[in-house]
Amino acid sequence: MGVYPLEDVYGYRDVETKMPFFLAADSLICVDDPRSRYYNRIVDARLVKHDFDSFEKMRRRDGLYRILVTVGYNGEREQGKGSCIFLHVADSAKATAGCVAMPLEALKRIAAWLDPAQKPVLVVEGP
Repeated sequence: MGVYPLEDVYGYRDVETKMPFFLAADSLICVDDPRSRYYNRIVDARLVKHDFDSFEKMRRRDGLYRILVTVGYNGEREQGKGSCIFLHVADSAKATAGCVAMPLEALKRIAAWLDPAQKPVLVVEGP
């Protein structure tokens, strides 16, 4: 539970948004190995020393990340606290492992609505 900033938008092609936008190239990954110096960071795998065993590809074959918004969770990068939390496209057959998933059209509307000047946040409440 908590309040977390929404930080950046990634996509497979241009996305309508005022947020900082990054094209999700094949080489971009989010490192979720807590032993890595790149833990909970999105990096270009071609440009960093591979000191990690676990990561999320930012350009997935299943299209779940064709648009995603990064959630500023565990900015201190505390080992084992969790990493790589996103708003992303839903796969109706599966739950997420900590992200927030929704239909593509809803995510497009959210990305277009987000404005960094307003300091958008995600509020996660318990039961």
